[in-house]
Amino acid sequence: MSTEMLLQGAALALTPMNVLFAIVGVAIGISVGAMPGLGPTMAIAVMVPITYQMSPETGLIMLVGVFAGSLYGGAITATMLGIPGTGADIPTMWEGYPLGQRGEARRALSVAVIASSLGGTMSALSLILIAPLLAQFALSFGPPEFVALAVLGLGIIISLEADSFMKGLASAALGLLVAAVGIDPMTGSRRLTFDQISLYEGVPFLALLIGIFAIPEIVRLATSATDLAAARSQVAKAKVADRLEDEAAGRRQSISAARDWVRGGLEPGDARLMAPKIVRGGFWGVLIGVLPGAGGVIATFVAYNDAKRTAKYPERFGKGSIEGLATAEAANNGAVQSSLVPLLTLGIPGSATAAVFLGALTIHGLRPGPFVFNDSTGAIGAFLIGALFVQFWLLVLGRLGVPIFSRLMFTPRSLLVPIVIIFSVLGSYGDSNDVFAIWVMLAAGVLGIVMRHAGLSSGTFILAVILAPILEENFVRTLQLSRGDMTLFVSRPLTQAIYVFAVITIVGPLIGRARKRARSKAAQVA
Repeated sequence: MSTEMLLQGAALALTPMNVLFAIVGVAIGISVGAMPGLGPTMAIAVMVPITYQMSPETGLIMLVGVFAGSLYGGAITATMLGIPGTGADIPTMWEGYPLGQRGEARRALSVAVIASSLGGTMSALSLILIAPLLAQFALSFGPPEFVALAVLGLGIIISLEADSFMKGLASAALGLLVAAVGIDPMTGSRRLTFDQISLYEGVPFLALLIGIFAIPEIVRLATSATDLAAARSQVAKAKVADRLEDEAAGRRQSISAARDWVRGGLEPGDARLMAPKIVRGGFWGVLIGVLPGAGGVIATFVAYNDAKRTAKYPERFGKGSIEGLATAEAANNGAVQSSLVPLLTLGIPGSATAAVFLGALTIHGLRPGPFVFNDSTGAIGAFLIGALFVQFWLLVLGRLGVPIFSRLMFTPRSLLVPIVIIFSVLGSYGDSNDVFAIWVMLAAGVLGIVMRHAGLSSGTFILAVILAPILEENFVRTLQLSRGDMTLFVSRPLTQAIYVFAVITIVGPLIGRARKRARSKAAQVA
């Protein structure tokens, strides 16, 4: 990639018109991503026709702005409402939602937008600097490696179950069972479809995702004895009263309020906690995101597991950990954007969103592949530089919007519940334009309520649903390649390394739990 192309692309990307559309794209992305059930893929798909009449560089910069904004937008609903927009937002929900419940919504959103912006910056730099090298690494992954990667993902999500390994295993098994609905990729026969045509392609995933998380939360909000908004308002008033007692004068009070607004609710030690985790999360995101089909889900959970394993206080994870939240958001944004690497260099979309981008590039007369960087119009250079600069606008708009987004925590329950229901129904129906998806959402909601009462993890369940197709499809391909020889699954050095890591991931927490129980018994005896 020549310096001349990048300089030409920077000149195009930084024109007032393109800067304006970058800001508009980020704002649209945040707005769409913050709606339960509407993720980056849908946001970009809706915006592609709008960019058709624009110049290639303007249209692509606006789309990459929508892309970045929608990734952060998913963190808003995950943090404020406990409803992840995509599977990759589940770790964000695990950490952000408890922070919001404790009255620290501004802090959680500030951490999320900073981590998203920096993770996206790392991903954009990978697009600019090392795209060909990362693409070659992605090519080294074949079906056996993807089987191993899916096994690693399942091992991670099971081991993350804090209460019980068996409960994590049961949640994952239930998810694998639901994922089995549809057409068998090897025989072509129907499985568990009950003669419903709408189930031939499997259970509608978005409806399942919304139902499993949104419906139990709606029921909890509607049946709780106290109004959450009133309770949080009391907490906020108590904090204000405490601060007023400490302030000696109105001037000092104003200075303190201004300083708190600039910080966005962040505490002095948060930067020290966030920085190393953002770097590690972004690294995992870029590394795994370039693998076609791996996506942000595996990258986010691998990074989250790594952060928990190396944390000084791992017991804080799942209860509002700043480290866990920063890692998850950095990995998610880094992974999803780095999925554009194989698209640009090889013409292979690395995710559903990248596939939509493929259509956008084609519409604007660009052909992804080894010769895409020979583009003489400067559109690709503008796109790459734009992908870097939209992260700045994401940080600016995200931080400015934190006080607004955090007010969702003070929305009256009588207003919040109907809004969530409406968006849940629209999100489920809009994904497939099928009323059957609404019934799936309701059934998934009942299942989510039962799982919550049984102590099973909805996050583990939904991640198993996501990983099951990756495991099954690549398992079948490996058998076809080897003509039934099972040794191909473990004969390659890269697969062996992944399986060793998977065993460590599963066995490590089991040993830790056993030691904890042993120490607890010893303390009781003493």
